[in-house]
This record gives sequence, structure tokens and C-alpha cells, in this order.
Amino acid sequence: MAAKRPLPRLLVGGRRWLLLRLLGNGVAQGVTAFVAALAVRTIVDGHLLGNPTTAELPLLGAAAVLFGVAVISAVLRWRESVDAEHLGQHYALELRNRLLEHVTRLPPRVLGSRRRGGLFLRFVSDLTAIRQWVSLGIARLTVAALMVLVTLALLAVLSAPLAAVVLMMLGFGALATVLSGPRMETAVRQTRRQRALLAGKVGETLAGMAAVQVFARRRRVLRQLAQHARRLRYAVIAQASVAGALQALALLTAAWASAGALVLGVWITRSGGATPGDVIAAMSVIALLVAPIRNLGRIVAYWHAAQVAREKVRSLLALGPGVRSLQHAPKLQVSTGEIRFDAVTVAGSLYQVSGCVPAAARVAVVGANGAGKSTLLALVGRLLDPDTGKVYIDGQDVAAVNLDSLRAAIGWVSPELPLFRGSLAHNVRYCRPHASNAAVADVCRRTGLDALLAQWPKGLNTRIAEGGSNLSTGERYRVMLARALLGEPRILVLDEADANLDGDSRAMLDQVIADFPGTVLLASHRDDVSTRVDWLWRMDGGRLLAVQATNKSIAAVSSLVPSHSSSRSA
Repeated sequence: MAAKRPLPRLLVGGRRWLLLRLLGNGVAQGVTAFVAALAVRTIVDGHLLGNPTTAELPLLGAAAVLFGVAVISAVLRWRESVDAEHLGQHYALELRNRLLEHVTRLPPRVLGSRRRGGLFLRFVSDLTAIRQWVSLGIARLTVAALMVLVTLALLAVLSAPLAAVVLMMLGFGALATVLSGPRMETAVRQTRRQRALLAGKVGETLAGMAAVQVFARRRRVLRQLAQHARRLRYAVIAQASVAGALQALALLTAAWASAGALVLGVWITRSGGATPGDVIAAMSVIALLVAPIRNLGRIVAYWHAAQVAREKVRSLLALGPGVRSLQHAPKLQVSTGEIRFDAVTVAGSLYQVSGCVPAAARVAVVGANGAGKSTLLALVGRLLDPDTGKVYIDGQDVAAVNLDSLRAAIGWVSPELPLFRGSLAHNVRYCRPHASNAAVADVCRRTGLDALLAQWPKGLNTRIAEGGSNLSTGERYRVMLARALLGEPRILVLDEADANLDGDSRAMLDQVIADFPGTVLLASHRDDVSTRVDWLWRMDGGRLLAVQATNKSIAAVSSLVPSHSSSRSA
């Protein structure tokens, strides 16, 4: 198990300044609320009730203050929304990049063990939940908390009892909201689980639609999808019910604060401890606090959703072991193309495999399904690393060289390396986007793709469906082979590349193997592959059982592999 990689820190770089700006915004909103309260008190006590001691401003002046405060408050709210979204998007971008960087280093077999629907949720729903918590949760909570504290502190200057009762009511409401949190967490987890199940089932169905249709399982699949959708609907409704209760509780808190301030204000006014203007000013402050109080219920929901999402994102970041390039590692220097396996072991797949692929040789690794052929080939390009043992190319440990230079030196053809949706030119040029037209024409000629291009009206601009599903097996293979050859690799790796090929395609493959100016390593379950190669490696159960020279002019090389008797007894 790989060590867990931490999520990005929130308060770093530009995000720190964004949060400071939001803090200042909260203070400014609190001050404007208090200024509005003073203007209201002046209008009520000084101009409505005729108390000259509180008429600090003329009526039009007080009205102008209220108008100005409204404009400033609107600008502050706008700035809050922009900065909050900026903060959330900035954090989500860094987290998304970290996830992508991690996923692109995971071995294909690790990714293959995860449902696509679940992986998509990491990048869509979970990232959205975390972004909402940062932008609509942390940011708004920061602004709201400061606004409330500053406003109540300044309100205490007018009337400490009124400020105290408002603070007490808000405290009770906040406590009740927090205590209701576990119900929201349960609802969020259930909704997320049902959404993941539905997404996974839909993705699986779309990927296997041909099988669904051929085996007449359409009605059954539709029933299953409807059942998943129904469960998701119930879960979402249950979550909405809890969220609605939190919203209602927040509004009830504001109502309690208003009622408490009104009753206490009347009582204090009767006893001479406050003026009607003080009470109405306090009520206007509470009215300005309704919006941040109402957001408290949403913030709690965002927090619980983000907690669940963070767990799932951490679980993805914990997947491994990933394949990493050492910092400042030297580039691979390929001179002859010799490949050597030194007692490599991959748990469950390979056991102490040792052998040498001579320079510029054609070596076929043969064996039944599950013999370990593809795993052995994957070690050459570090699609995964061995648990023990090492792989060398021209005497250089592949784990100690720059990963990009290693991958650039190897051309891969495998059913597990699909074509992409786009033009034929995009797919052929995938590993070398800026290749010249002459280079593209050359690989098309060598793979027989030129004959197909002559038949297709749009030539290299022909559109390819996802996975090359609109091409035949032979056509798809020619495109994949052209893609591999265009990179001018020194080593060509063909993983089950000859499976399901017709006679013409197999003849083309034979010619490419014969003409390739480097080392060719291929995996196959076919015995007749020996006519195309110099060496035959036989594998079974993850062990290399025999090395056979197929070229009569090559001497026997039993020394290339260790004694197999020990392997058999292992």
C-alpha cells in the first residue's frame, strides 16, 4: 500500500491573499451594517420622535447614508462572491491537477481494477463538493462570522442587552445546526453511494452495449438502471429533507433573534434603558444578518459533502504504487537495444524471471493466458515496477533513468492501448504530433495504411470513433502500429498484437518485424509466431520455462536463463 498523499493546503500562495481579502470584506460588511443601524436610529429618534440629541444628521443626510450603505453592501457582496469562487476554483484546479498527475502514473492494472464510474465521480462530483465547501462554505463562513461578530460588537455600543440576546439566540441556532450534522453526513454518504452505483452501471452498460443487444438483455438492463435511479432518487430526496430542515432551523434562528430583540427592546425602552430608535436599529441589523444566518444550514451541508469527497479523493491518491521518475535522472541512452531481466518478481504474476533479449533480436514470449507475458513486457517500459529484481536496457536500470526518455525509446502496440476519438492523423501522430508529412507517409506505407487511405475519401482526416470502434480489427491494428513506428523507437513491443489478424495483416506484421531496425519483443499465445522471430521464450504460471533459438544459425544459449529446475520446485 502506498503512503497517502496529502491534499493541497488551502492557505498557500495567492489563496492566502484571497482569504485575507474575504476577512476584510467581512469586517467591512459588519461596519456598514452598524452604520446603517446608526442612520436608522437617527431617523427614528431624531426625526420621527423629535429627539434633538440623536438628530446628528438631517433627514436627507441620513437617507443618503442609508443609500450609500446599500450600494457599498451590494459591492461588498459582489466582491465576496467573486473572491469566494476564485478561491474555490483555484483550490479545485490544484487538486484536479494533482489527481491527474497521480492517475497518469498508476499502472494500468491498478486503474483497471477500479470502476470507471467511480473514477469519474472523483473528478466531477467529489471535486465539485470540495470546491463548494471552499467557495460557498469556508469563504462565506469566514465573511459571515466576521460580519456577525463585528456587527454585534458595534451593536453593543448602542445596547449591550440587545446585542447579548441576539448573540445568545444565534449561538443556540448554531449549536442546534451543528448537532444535526450527523444526519446530514449519513444522507450525503447514502446519496453519494447510490450516485456512484448508478454511474458505474451506466458506464458499464454503455461500454458493453453490443453484448447487451446481442444477448437480448436490454429489458433486464433497463430494469436494473431504473432500480438504481429509483434508489438514487430516494437518497437525494432524503438528503434534501435534511438540508431543508437545516435551512428551516437557520431561518428559525433568525426569527428567534428578531423576536428576542423586539421583546427585550420593548421592555428596556419602557424602563428607560433604550430608545425606540435603538430597538428599530437592532431589528435592522438582524434583518441584515438574515442572509448569512440562512447560509449556515447550507454551509453545514457543504462541509459534510466535502468530508465524504475528501475521503474518496484520498483513497484515490493512496492507490499505488505509482511509477515515478527520479528527479534529475539521466536520460536513457539506447545503443544496441539489449534488454535484460534480473530475477524480476511481480506478486501474483511473475516469479524470479531472468533472461536476456540480445541486441536487435526478435524475441517472442509465448504461453497460455495468464502466463505472465504481458506483465513481463510491461516491465520494460515501466508500466509497472517489479516487487523485486531489476530490468536493464543496454546495462541501464530502467528505474534509474528519466521515465519520458524510456517511454520515447519504446514503441508499443497493444489492445490495451486504444485509439482516440478524433482524426486518423491525430491518432497516427499521437506520440509525435509535429512529425513531418513525409514521416507519416512512410509509416503508412510500411503498415499498409496507405492503401486504406486511398479508399477513404477524407484520407488522414477520416474521423475515428472512441476506441476505433468504427474500424475493423485489421484497420485498427494498422493505425496502432503506424502510431508506434512514427515515434522512431529503438525497441518495439507488441503485446498480443497478432491476435485476430487476417492473412494480409499478419503478412504486413511479419514484414514490419523483419525490417525493424532495432529490438522486437512480442507476446503471443500462437505457436506459429516462431517463424518470425529469432528466440522463443516459453512461460507458464509466471515462470520462464525455456528459451529456444528458432534461427538455425544461432547457437543454443541456455546460459541466458538460470536453471529452471529451481523455478519448478519453487
